[in-house]
Amino acid sequence: LPHFINSSLPAHERLTAQQIDSYLRQELIYKRNERMARRVSALLQRNPTQSFFFAFGA
Repeated sequence: LPHFINSSLPAHERLTAQQIDSYLRQELIYKRNERMARRVSALLQRNPTQSFFFAFGA
């Protein structure tokens, strides 16, 4: 959302855009990463002698 935040939006719309951006980052990125880390950790703990290959991306 940086393009919208840096545009000539009125202050109240810019604030709303920043709040939406923050919410989406939290919900879609950070929480996804936390879930993925928990799953990877659980998989590794359940299978300590097995090798795994993980590929992570955005």
